[in-house]
Amino acid sequence: MRFEDWDLAVLINACEVLIWVGLAVVVALRPLFPPVQPAQLLNEARLRRWMAIALVLFGLSDAVEIWSGAWWRPWWLLASKAACVITICALGSVLYLRSRENSAEIPKT
Repeated sequence: MRFEDWDLAVLINACEVLIWVGLAVVVALRPLFPPVQPAQLLNEARLRRWMAIALVLFGLSDAVEIWSGAWWRPWWLLASKAACVITICALGSVLYLRSRENSAEIPKT
């Protein structure tokens, strides 16, 4: 597929690839900045690494979608998108709940 053949849907999917990969970079780099407590750093970094992998895979599935023409064709594309969404939601929920616990433990000065 040449760039001249791209329509609006293909262009949007290409932008989505960049958005998901960019979000993965942000998620992966977040533990490097405060206010992360040293005790939680290892667990949070591990979860965020898995979240970044899931986000990159989801972005790559959008790249496959460009060439397949649909998000449900071939069947494994739909299965991989579903697995990525479930993983992102599960890890996001765990990270959110942990951040709420950690913010409750940090004394306000």
